[in-house]
Amino acid sequence: MARPLTIRNLLDEHRHALGELAIREYREPDDQAAYLIVDGLRRAGILKDDRSAAPTDSREPEAVAR
Repeated sequence: MARPLTIRNLLDEHRHALGELAIREYREPDDQAAYLIVDGLRRAGILKDDRSAAPTDSREPEAVAR
């Protein structure tokens, strides 16, 4: 079993922004944070664009109605 990840030193405004984005994307804040981390790792070239490495709720933001 993987250990939980704790993100420290996140400013209140960043927590609020994460919560707002999670609501917009129909995700829980933890799921939204995981999505953003995996997406950032892909963009940085650390992860291949392999959907099997995506968080459980891996909907693309473009697929969600705005």
